[in-house]
Amino acid sequence: MREIGAIVTMHFFIRIIFTVLVAWVFGERTWGATSSGQAAALESPGPSTRRGPWVISEIMYHPLPQPNGADLEFIELYNSSAWPEDLSGFRVAGDVDYMFPARTLIPARSTVVLARVPGDVAKTYGLTNVFGPWEGKLSNNEASIRLLNELGAVQLELKYETRRPWPEAADGWGHSLSMVRPSYGEGDPQAWAASDLVGGSPGRWETFEIEPSRGICFNEWFSGNGLANPEGGYVELFNSSSAEIELQGCLVTDGTVGNTHIFETSTVLKSGGFLKLTEGQLGFNLDPKGGWLVFWNASRTRVIDLLWYPSMGFAQAWGRVPNGGEAIGLLRSCTNPSRVILLMSMSNFSIQALRLFCWMDGVLRLGLNLSFQPIPLYQRGDISWWQRIGHNS
Repeated sequence: MREIGAIVTMHFFIRIIFTVLVAWVFGERTWGATSSGQAAALESPGPSTRRGPWVISEIMYHPLPQPNGADLEFIELYNSSAWPEDLSGFRVAGDVDYMFPARTLIPARSTVVLARVPGDVAKTYGLTNVFGPWEGKLSNNEASIRLLNELGAVQLELKYETRRPWPEAADGWGHSLSMVRPSYGEGDPQAWAASDLVGGSPGRWETFEIEPSRGICFNEWFSGNGLANPEGGYVELFNSSSAEIELQGCLVTDGTVGNTHIFETSTVLKSGGFLKLTEGQLGFNLDPKGGWLVFWNASRTRVIDLLWYPSMGFAQAWGRVPNGGEAIGLLRSCTNPSRVILLMSMSNFSIQALRLFCWMDGVLRLGLNLSFQPIPLYQRGDISWWQRIGHNS
């Protein structure tokens, strides 16, 4: 009986998977994750490995262009030990290369900064004794950074990327990568967050200050495409915080020069509230081929929310799951409390997991999580591979 029950259960799940995959064949695909505008959960400064006290605590790999042409690439190391530590003969390797000189002693619980152009970083941030220059350049795509001791043994190692789950605001939007959860280890993207402020904070451990507009996030978006919606496209903002937020002075943009919307007058968004902005109100159209959405605070010192949205087909709206949540998905209905959302976890052109959510009258009625052996994705319309997951009809 147990074997028969297992077969029936498996057949049930296979039929669900088959039904859901039909939606993919006809263009109804969802994937991706994003991060709403909440402050990062912080840990106290501490080691990220058992190999030693050192921490790669901040990386500025894609700084904003400076009017004076200054190069502000830097890497910050932190000594988490309760006593001074010697960096003499230690080497930062990977995409860049630099060896610390003799008698480099770093005080307890303090930082050391090295840079591609030490003079530029020292002058811009008011620092003294910035180490460098290093050979090479930090990539704006992905890069490896290692800290080797004087014997060449690896003490720290990471490979950062510029897309989720790594913080995207560090990729040319002015923020740096900042270590905020060292217990995860330096190689885990969950250990990192975008710096609190544009420019980062070289020379000190990252802290996060109160930000009045933190909690605003892009909750739903749709490209009018000139056809699908008489009103055109729109963006929906959501206040995921527990307090009302004043939007006056804040800015929405797609990152293109001139494509900006500034809240010129007082606009208050209550806790849990929504605000729909049409493309006409925004002053620019969402690109149906995909693009950026960026929400800046009033002083332009922080990117509050940032996401890359994928291409949008005819009458396809996208949104967070649930409101203000981490995942994004294709919505079967736009700005409507009744939703059916399908999420796919994809890697190396294979489907690895499915998540199905159904809302009725704003209440979650059904939630399914399905994991299975990776299913390769063939050309659109080729359904012969369905037999590989048990559908033979």
